[in-house]
Amino acid sequence: TSLGASSAAGGTFNLLSNGSVSSIVGRNLSATDLVVTSTGGGFAFAGNLTGTNSISLTANNNILQGNFAAPLTSNTVNLTSTNGSIGDLAGNSRVVVNTSNLSANASGAGQNVFLQNTGASSTIASTSSAGATFNLLSTNAISSGAGASISGNDVSLTSTTAGFSLAGNLTAPNSITLSAQNNILSGNFNAPLTSTSVSLSSTAGSVGDLAGNNRLVVSASNLVANATGAAQNVFLRNTGAATNFTAASGAGAAFNVLSNGSISSAAGAALT
Repeated sequence: TSLGASSAAGGTFNLLSNGSVSSIVGRNLSATDLVVTSTGGGFAFAGNLTGTNSISLTANNNILQGNFAAPLTSNTVNLTSTNGSIGDLAGNSRVVVNTSNLSANASGAGQNVFLQNTGASSTIASTSSAGATFNLLSTNAISSGAGASISGNDVSLTSTTAGFSLAGNLTAPNSITLSAQNNILSGNFNAPLTSTSVSLSSTAGSVGDLAGNNRLVVSASNLVANATGAAQNVFLRNTGAATNFTAASGAGAAFNVLSNGSISSAAGAALT
């Protein structure tokens, strides 16, 4: 489906295509709610996409940054690839969105989600997943409601200027990697962080509360934790069978780990 002219709706614009959907420069799509589905192909939009309330895109193929003329900007952005990835497989060219509410799914075997959100917040509005890696880079806070789970074999979430408030489940059997500017606290999550490997980093806050009376609980075999800002602390409890530090870990003030099992470190994995 190639758009022959600009198309618009005052309410919902919903296009279902058996093949790819494309447009050339100047042939724009706009509506309050914009829904475009390609059941057998993907997207190549050189024209603008405008959905003031929501943009929902579903494709069979990869959904890549190069498919769009500009970042996807709306109050809510929903992206689904049934057989491909969202963002490139190496994560070097994330799909860029500017939104407050977000969902992204690429749950086919070996498929990934690599997203960047420059909006005021990243609220995961519904279940989001990847068959392999789910990786979200957010300028602001990352949050989710109960039932809005995030899953992948590897899950990586980064909030460059804020932190986390995840009421939905966080499921990643191989690794969970979380980085924030603010404190990373047990109350930010609905359950202990459970994975083979857990890596936690706060650039300007602590990991666990400052008094150490409410440790951040994880269940992992491999662990990395850093809160190296001045006077910042790490207070962790690992309920896993053992605690192996796989990379350098440290705190600006107190570094305190309580482990159910043995504590070890790999060569070069200094604790400071």
